[in-house]
Amino acid sequence: MRTKRTLTTAAVAALLALTGCSSEPDPKPDIAACKTAMVKQVDEAIAAGEEAVDGKRPTACTGVDDKTFERLAGEITAAKTAEFFGDEGATPAP
Repeated sequence: MRTKRTLTTAAVAALLALTGCSSEPDPKPDIAACKTAMVKQVDEAIAAGEEAVDGKRPTACTGVDDKTFERLAGEITAAKTAEFFGDEGATPAP
């Protein structure tokens, strides 16, 4: 159980670090590509465990506004939490 908490903590830390960064807006951001890149970063942070480093906003997220970026981060966090803890640990979507 401790490993699951460590992994989720690493994922949440990586996502929180990502939400602090912003980019110049791009006229046509690709939300799906952004979410895919974010999931990849979270998966890499989980795999790295305690050795994980703070992430930066993926280049695939260039042009994605902060509100959308934060929504994606929340969705990913909820999905990863549910994946590790099952439904009982899932965070409801806002």
